[in-house]
Amino acid sequence: MKIEEYRVATQNENELVRITELMKGGKKELESLAKEQNGIVVHLKDIPKQEYTYAWELDRKKKKIVINLSLVCNFMCNVFRNRRNQMLKDLDLASMRAIEEGEQEQLKHIVDAKKQLRDLPEKIEKHLQKIVNSKKRDSTKLKELENFKITDLQEYKK
Repeated sequence: MKIEEYRVATQNENELVRITELMKGGKKELESLAKEQNGIVVHLKDIPKQEYTYAWELDRKKKKIVINLSLVCNFMCNVFRNRRNQMLKDLDLASMRAIEEGEQEQLKHIVDAKKQLRDLPEKIEKHLQKIVNSKKRDSTKLKELENFKITDLQEYKK
């Protein structure tokens, strides 16, 4: 084994996975360090995508880093909720303007849009959880989560 292709992965008390920098020494030194730190030795090619570090977990039995797809799902839902909340604030301002200007038709459209935005997080979460809980391979599930668009929801399909 070429030592420069391997790292030690550990998981701290906050559940964060940490990857060591390249160290001098051989296989025995890495394995000794991994054992000492309750970690594992991983090949560089087996380290998952960096954008999911918040969802990495050590699978000590399989001696690899896995991505917790439920955490990815929760993160995606929170990102959407934050965006949705900003959109609701913008619509609140627009509704005040519509009321001031007597634009009842515009106000009706705004009220409908706000209702859809309020209902959307639950629908998105159910859809994403359906992906996470499917019997597909984790790599396929991750791709489906990455490619999710709101238009994937049943009520938005044409």
